[in-house]
Amino acid sequence: MVSTTDSDAPKTMPSIRKEQISETDSDATVTNVSDLTQEQRGAIRRAESLGAQLQEDLGEEIVCLYQGGVSQPAIAEELEICTKYGVTKDVAKSAIHLALCGTMNYTGMPEDVEQYAGLLEGDELDLLAKQHNQESGKRLYEMKKGIYAMTPEERSEASRKGGTIGGNAIYEMKKGVHAMSHEELSEAGSLGGKTVRDRKMGIFAQSSEEIRKAAVLGGKASYEMKKGIHAMSHEELIDACSLAGKTAYEMKKGVHAMSHEELSAAGRKGAVTQGYAPWSGPELEQLANMMVSPEYSYDGGSHKGRPNLNRISQSLNQIFHSGEQIRSAVSVKRKLHKLKKATTLLRTKEEDAPENLP
Repeated sequence: MVSTTDSDAPKTMPSIRKEQISETDSDATVTNVSDLTQEQRGAIRRAESLGAQLQEDLGEEIVCLYQGGVSQPAIAEELEICTKYGVTKDVAKSAIHLALCGTMNYTGMPEDVEQYAGLLEGDELDLLAKQHNQESGKRLYEMKKGIYAMTPEERSEASRKGGTIGGNAIYEMKKGVHAMSHEELSEAGSLGGKTVRDRKMGIFAQSSEEIRKAAVLGGKASYEMKKGIHAMSHEELIDACSLAGKTAYEMKKGVHAMSHEELSAAGRKGAVTQGYAPWSGPELEQLANMMVSPEYSYDGGSHKGRPNLNRISQSLNQIFHSGEQIRSAVSVKRKLHKLKKATTLLRTKEEDAPENLP
């Protein structure tokens, strides 16, 4: 887990969330919009606008990085927000924050700031926020025990020596796995995995949270020592991924061995397994009708006449999901973006069809 500090809290944003204010906090000082300078107002508006844009452009990457333990400032740097969108570091950091949390949970925002939901909501957002303020292995690190007493170079060298000496000796003597054929290795691996799983040993004895933390810690160590994929340049990563994909395609392995119908069914099954609810035909038809209905548009303000995605998502949940919070403004926005891309692609193919050429 990548530890974060107070630097995660954007300097240009009011920092008090609605749910953090209770009756006992009535005397607390809350940022008042009238106290903001013109520079602060401009920074907030730029961050708000960029936050909404980032949800559409880089939403999945931002969520993936944040869930993986990367701090908000580091996400802004990793995705090169300052360079790509021409903003300052503070605005970039605030925009990442708003993309994740949305603008609905803040008080003291200018009235003309657009209200939208965050990429993450509820318990998941709260849990990740807490985890980002914890340091993995803090006690061992502070006491300089075990591997923490070694420098990254010493750890790397010790691992390399141990693996080289033991691995070469076993290989030359044709002992252990080196004495087995490919088929025997495959069969033994399957049997060993089944035994470990049945007996709840190894990673199967850990909770999903413990596995995730271990993976994050291992990934951080690899990154710091520039090992594995972290030792590869951007071009080398692209070439490796392309080669792997091409090989799998030519050998008809994995998804390339499945028909279109099988892929579609597997995708829907995976979505359901992860707790997602695939969009049905009737729900998409209802969404299309709501997008052009005045009943589901903003009644006033700077967004008057535009579709109110929060109102639309709430109605979809009532009609198709028994009132459960399945759809959100963000998920509706994503679906509309995908439908728009699919429609554009279909229209392009139709225009390029031989019968439509002059």
